[in-house]
Amino acid sequence: MQVLEWKPAVWRSVRVGALAGTSSERVVRTLSAVVLVLGFWLRARGFLFSTLSLWLDEATWAIRMMDKPLVDNLIRPLGFMAVSKWLSLAFGPSETVLRLLPWTAGIATLFMAPALARLLFRSPGARLLFVCVIALHPAAVDLSKEFKPYSVSIALHMGLVLLALRYATEGKLRDLVLGLALALVAVLFAQDALFAYPGFFIVLAVAALRMRRFRHLAAVVLGGALTLGVVGALYVYVWSDMNQPKETKYWGKKYDVFYLPAKGTPDRIDWTASRYAELVTIPGTRRNLWASHRYSEERLAELRSLDALAWLVLHVAGLLFLIRGRRLREGLLLFLPLALTTGFNALGYWPLGEFRANLFALVYAAGIACFGMDRDARETRWQDLLPALVLVLFPLFFFERVWHGTKQMHTTSNEFPKALTKLARLQGLAYAGPREKLVTDLWSCSPFRYYTRYHPTFRESAVGTKLRDNLTIVCRNKSAKDILSTVRRELRTSPRVWLLATGNKVMNELDHAWPDDLDKVAFARIGKDDHLVAGITTKTVAPLPEPEPAPAPNPDAEGDTQPGDGEN
Repeated sequence: MQVLEWKPAVWRSVRVGALAGTSSERVVRTLSAVVLVLGFWLRARGFLFSTLSLWLDEATWAIRMMDKPLVDNLIRPLGFMAVSKWLSLAFGPSETVLRLLPWTAGIATLFMAPALARLLFRSPGARLLFVCVIALHPAAVDLSKEFKPYSVSIALHMGLVLLALRYATEGKLRDLVLGLALALVAVLFAQDALFAYPGFFIVLAVAALRMRRFRHLAAVVLGGALTLGVVGALYVYVWSDMNQPKETKYWGKKYDVFYLPAKGTPDRIDWTASRYAELVTIPGTRRNLWASHRYSEERLAELRSLDALAWLVLHVAGLLFLIRGRRLREGLLLFLPLALTTGFNALGYWPLGEFRANLFALVYAAGIACFGMDRDARETRWQDLLPALVLVLFPLFFFERVWHGTKQMHTTSNEFPKALTKLARLQGLAYAGPREKLVTDLWSCSPFRYYTRYHPTFRESAVGTKLRDNLTIVCRNKSAKDILSTVRRELRTSPRVWLLATGNKVMNELDHAWPDDLDKVAFARIGKDDHLVAGITTKTVAPLPEPEPAPAPNPDAEGDTQPGDGEN
């Protein structure tokens, strides 16, 4: 009876809460709920259903995780790799298991956003904009379905800010204990948690001091010391083994995320300012994916620039709001991590700009930008909806084409199970001849090894078994010319060689300029531009037919003419 009475009471409370307030307030609540549901669906697509296969980076790190000691994975957080390995050993290293931790973190981030927005902002419009940015950000969506720690990173940063604000406003011991525990382990799952620590511990210490809770203050000091000890141990046993100048040069040259002086490049100040602008306009990253048949590329470029300018203006306005409103606590939590990221970049220790490793900055950049439109509001106005509609929702529904059915931001999507199944069928599932060579490009090598040797179900399937028994892989990581040279060399000792290429420069070169001396006896393309599979032999040039001998003269034949005679 009590249960029956409780359920109607709950539904009555939900119904009253949903219908309370003005019409504009109800619209804001409804829109926020719709955005959260949409954000969940975008993250579920490709994970809970329509599973996306692992690509090069994911497969490479899955193999390293299974084969090497955890401390050898220098640029992967120790805790993240350890938990992922334990899950893989328990349930098998499938795509779902490998991505379980990032996906769970992505869902946690999604549903922490409204709670954090309520603590940060007074205006319903600012809260709605913050929820829209976090829920629908393309990199936050895509990287929650990626075997990498960046989705975990943003969840940890948001959790630290949320718990620090809750403790500072409510003073509950529960929030203090949870915050200190989270800080202690955060750096094991995301190295960039370092940038959140100074503001986090300062806010906790100041709050405990103001409330005269000296035991809480002692707990903050002890928690900070333990966290610093964990950071020191990681540096001594893991990070110090990295070749920092070499890494800086490599990533700076490849992605332009470190300043490398060269002829014709801007000076350090200009370069840093441009990369900082990229960092703080990261809430509008979806503009890079805009596509339209209605507008020309020139017009889209103008709209992208306008969008970036709008977010930059909001960032400046947000900083001014924090300064004028003397919101020191929020400034420490939101701006200090961005400043530390910039400082570490100047020292050559952390990339700067719109880069996958800086996904955590979305929490801080979005928070500051939303302060740029925050206001003291007793009631919701229709104008409060405009920033979220103009900056996030209208562009999403107007320009979006794939709805995250594929991964696009700082990652890529492939269809390796389909490609490998096609390869096995082209060779013949009943093939029982000698082992043949499979020449692959860089993008196909690790995924082939992962699916045929590590994937818990594919490796045991008929296709996986046949590929493992019938093919010897030869990996090349250079150009199409180098790959074809390898194919020719293997054809000297084998009548047929197989080739597997994935949608990048090598695949396009092979597709558009196939050499005349090689013959494709089997060929298939998988997906739109995902994979190319070919069985190759040396092209046999048919010999020229020998000339027929001239017929012998027959003097007895009537009307026969002698050689050399001509008609009159």
